[in-house]
Amino acid sequence: MKQDGTPFLVSDLKISGKDLLALGISGKHVGEFLDSALKDAIIEPELNDREKLLKRAEKFASKINNG
Repeated sequence: MKQDGTPFLVSDLKISGKDLLALGISGKHVGEFLDSALKDAIIEPELNDREKLLKRAEKFASKINNG
């Protein structure tokens, strides 16, 4: 992670696959979400915030689970 907080790797995100599994996101969707979150956080580092990421993940879970 850069000193300004910009993440370089998925592991730099303030959320993990375990968090996503707890929300009912599994399989390929875990990687899809984390990759998308990383791309966005590289552009806007302030998006690498645990609460923001959890809210985004909840919306994503709802979308994939409800078709």
